[in-house]
Amino acid sequence: MKLKGTSVAVLALVLVCLDVEVFPIGSLFTRLALKNCDVDLVVNVNDDSEVSERARVLLLRSRARYRRVARGGSRAGARPTLVLHFTHIASGRKCDLSFSSQTSVENSLLLTYYLKLDERIKPLISLVKVWINHLDNSKHFRSHILCLLVIFYLEQKHIVPPPIVLQENLSDNYRNGWDTNFNMIPFKSNNTESLYQLLGGFFKYYSIFNFRDNVLAVRNGKTYHRSVFRNISTIPEEFSDYKDYLKRPDSTPLNLDKDLCIQDAFGQNYNIADTVPSDLAADFLSHL
Repeated sequence: MKLKGTSVAVLALVLVCLDVEVFPIGSLFTRLALKNCDVDLVVNVNDDSEVSERARVLLLRSRARYRRVARGGSRAGARPTLVLHFTHIASGRKCDLSFSSQTSVENSLLLTYYLKLDERIKPLISLVKVWINHLDNSKHFRSHILCLLVIFYLEQKHIVPPPIVLQENLSDNYRNGWDTNFNMIPFKSNNTESLYQLLGGFFKYYSIFNFRDNVLAVRNGKTYHRSVFRNISTIPEEFSDYKDYLKRPDSTPLNLDKDLCIQDAFGQNYNIADTVPSDLAADFLSHL
């Protein structure tokens, strides 16, 4: 079992006998968590159905440590992912343990790298998270969506390098069809705006952004009209892995029919905002 972040290690101890890799991900891992935030853990597996059932049984047997063990689902990439929801009694923390071979671990590592580049990034994301929590039904606006919205904005400001730059001159490291390797290169921005100038700029940038027609591609920090991704012949070469993926008979394309389309930094077929309901998307856009 591989764990990073000792503060959440106890939450996965019961799974040690499964002989799988368990990783903390999300806000606690990146230290962007607000008070009482859930704990997110992921098990990197290929046969998630078998391992998740064994994990569920183990959690149920550990009633002195965990309670309210239930099976649920979420999305990782473009396919449903099994999730176990439970509560760690000693801390009162609600936990989500997902079973996936997708890119959530690499996304958390990427965000951690960005946070270390510039001291303004962490408080900027935290302020945006506090703001979104005041919207109705905000629980459906996952933290990862907000983080990538901020990162995409900072790419426009040349405060962070896009992932495609971080992958230059590196050997490939494919996970479920996507290259997740990146180099934590030293990077110094010439941008001297204050935190509050950046915060105001964030809202100004997205208040005039055409979400209805465009895709935010965090991978290279560029915006594309949705029609570009509807035809394999018009997809840019920066997304050659996605073009190859679409040729597979079992491929599921990027969901271009949602109110918001924010492409994952690594999983190029994954619109990370595809679970945001239309009413929440409208509320989000109206408050920018």
